[in-house]
Amino acid sequence: MDHRAELLAAFDATEADLAVNRRGELTDRQRQLVRRAVDEDATSMFVIALVLAVVMYGIGGFLVVDGRVFRVEDGSDVAGVIGIAFGTFVLPTAGIVWAGYTAWIASKARGKLTVKVYEGAVETRSIAYKQSEVFDLRVAGKTFQLTPRAFAVIVSGAHYRVHMIDEIAAVIAVEPLEGP
Repeated sequence: MDHRAELLAAFDATEADLAVNRRGELTDRQRQLVRRAVDEDATSMFVIALVLAVVMYGIGGFLVVDGRVFRVEDGSDVAGVIGIAFGTFVLPTAGIVWAGYTAWIASKARGKLTVKVYEGAVETRSIAYKQSEVFDLRVAGKTFQLTPRAFAVIVSGAHYRVHMIDEIAAVIAVEPLEGP
């Protein structure tokens, strides 16, 4: 498989998609794929946030009502109170905020989406966390996230045309360019 075909496969794009993307538009097929992906993300985050909130707010409420926390008479349990407050309030609240953000992204995907094209030499990088890894692509001073599959076929330092949806900062296709 040649490099161009690998890139198209990594982004589930076609030559017909690229022709429409170069005009700043999405094909109907791409629009459906993008909406499905952001809807799945928003739904997953909503479920995670809901479960986290119900469980952790419930535990926090029980501990407060039962008198097991926030009774720091001698000042010795400040770290415990901070830990419980973080786990039962800050963490689930952050989950709810993140779920709201993904829902906002999903709502933007329902509106008019435009394709912006960036050209030039790209830089890729992988950032490893404890249990996961994030893949970035940098082109024309902009940084975008990539899937592991796309990261595997993009050559850092090579010249590409990067098609992305400006409204949700999602890369939808990458095609190689000849020379600088």
